[in-house]
Amino acid sequence: MAVGGWRECRLGWGDASPQVARSGEAAVRARNTAAALASRSTRRASFINIGERTNITGSARFRRLILNSDFDAALDVARQQVEAGAQIIDINMDEAMLDSEAAMRRFVNLIAAEPDIARVPLMIDSSKWSVIEAGLQCTQGKAIVNSISLKEGE
Repeated sequence: MAVGGWRECRLGWGDASPQVARSGEAAVRARNTAAALASRSTRRASFINIGERTNITGSARFRRLILNSDFDAALDVARQQVEAGAQIIDINMDEAMLDSEAAMRRFVNLIAAEPDIARVPLMIDSSKWSVIEAGLQCTQGKAIVNSISLKEGE
C-alpha cells in the first residue's frame, strides 16, 4: 500500500513485523531480500534423501547381485538411486558369506569410475571397522560413516 511515497514490503515470515521501504529501488531490494530469506528458509527445512538400496542387509536384490559377483548390475542399483533423487548413497557389505572388505573396495572403486553416481557422497556403513576403513580408503572426496557398533566391546 503506497502512503506518501512509501510502500509497505513484508520482509519477514510468520510473526515478523512488516517493514517499510521506499518505492522503486528500495522496494526491489526488499523483494530480493524476501526471496533470499524464503530460499534460505526452504534450504533449512529440506531433508537429505539417502539411497539405501545398496545396503546388502536391507535389499535382497542387492545382496543377491553382490553374492553372485554381478557388480555391473549392482552399479545399476546405485545409478537408479541417484536418478531417483538420492543425495547420498548408503553402502553396506556386511554379509557372513562374503569377503566384505574386498566387496566394499571393489564396489566403491567402481562407483568412483562412474561420474553419474560419483557426484553424490557415499555413506559407508558396517559393523566392522576394517570394512569401514576399506570403504574410506577408496572413497574420492568426503564420505559419511553411518555408524560403527562395537559389538565385541572393542
